[in-house]
Amino acid sequence: MNLRSYQVDLVDRVKAALASGVRSVVMQAGTGSGKTAMAAQLLARATERGYRSLFLAHLDSLIEDTHERLTRAGVPAGFVQAGRPSSPDAPVQVASIATLHARGETPPADFVILDECQRAQGPTVRALLERYPAASHLGLTATPQRGDGKPLGDVFDVLICGPSNRWLTAEGYLVPCDLVAPSAVSTKSLAMDPVQAYLRYAPGTRGLVFAANVAHAEDIAAKARAEGIAVEVILGETSRTVRAGVRARLRDGTTTMLVGVGVFIEGWDEPSIETIVLARAFVFTGSFLQAIGRGLRPWPGKARCRVLDLRGAVYLHGLPDEDRVWSITGAAVRRAEPGLPLRRCRECLAVFRPTVTCPRCGARHEVLAQVPRVLSRAERLASVSSLPQWQRDRHYLGALIQRALRIGMKGDRAQWWAIDKFRRRFGRDPEQKGAA
Repeated sequence: MNLRSYQVDLVDRVKAALASGVRSVVMQAGTGSGKTAMAAQLLARATERGYRSLFLAHLDSLIEDTHERLTRAGVPAGFVQAGRPSSPDAPVQVASIATLHARGETPPADFVILDECQRAQGPTVRALLERYPAASHLGLTATPQRGDGKPLGDVFDVLICGPSNRWLTAEGYLVPCDLVAPSAVSTKSLAMDPVQAYLRYAPGTRGLVFAANVAHAEDIAAKARAEGIAVEVILGETSRTVRAGVRARLRDGTTTMLVGVGVFIEGWDEPSIETIVLARAFVFTGSFLQAIGRGLRPWPGKARCRVLDLRGAVYLHGLPDEDRVWSITGAAVRRAEPGLPLRRCRECLAVFRPTVTCPRCGARHEVLAQVPRVLSRAERLASVSSLPQWQRDRHYLGALIQRALRIGMKGDRAQWWAIDKFRRRFGRDPEQKGAA
């Protein structure tokens, strides 16, 4: 079972913490960093040492993936889940939280791993963990922040963090993302219709839409179908057989858009997703990052992920690849650079760190080195041009054409783009020499 260098380091730090006598550890690593692979390595190690282990998850995809990895590594593993064959004597049991709770079973375990451990505060999960007071506990998560925004220090003793999303992106383990957003946080409505935003910024890509509720999801799907988009809706009660079919259709291109309500935040590890549409509010940083993380895994032909943030959540939480400080006490998460300003492209509405060139469309933006001095009334009057209107219009239009040329437009396209920009700003056509 081969691991990447950073995964080996993270696994070694977890083993050292548990060996030192710490009873419960949270292992934080970004979405797409390979937490399931690291968990499988730790379970294999525990089996070699003669321990019995329990892997707890609430999603079918996580249960299947972990069991498959253990089987490939030669570690005997059984299922505790309705509809799956059981192997109660296997040293590792991969268990559905819902099934284990419903049956009231307590498989013997010296080592318990809880996936998506930000859910640890829930009464069902908490009760399951309390059945194993003598076992070592390990929680896995990309975002150690509970659904109410609070930290996990009342359940776990130590937090061990992996590399940041910025580092994972720079090393090629995640793809970079372009984020388009309104000019400010929208608290009451979406800045744009989700389907129209998809058609404008990411047409034809495999998209994942986060809807506010079931009615909203169905409405988005109906609008998508009216536009000829192959769309499907996934809800909490959608069976694993249907979900498997959806994945297959998404990969082969039969389906291009999925719309869901609360089902993609965790455990939807489909790397072919190219576009994330945030069509609901995201109050907490953890869920914001989890949602965007669904589109960051590499996939053949996928150079970047597009994020359409229709409520402006980026202004609350920062860019997805910002460095963050996680904690299981006090504030669960804070930005490492809280004063980092954001720039919004005038041309494509992308939000990014202040640079001269927009990373999405290439448009150039001047970055002021200092706050401009406020002019006196006399200075403002002296700066008023005495040129006739047609000459001022021609100068401004020429500047627009030069901007179009700098971002790669040529010939008539640059000319028409500049005229359109002029009309949008002034509500009229440029005045011509000799016009009455």
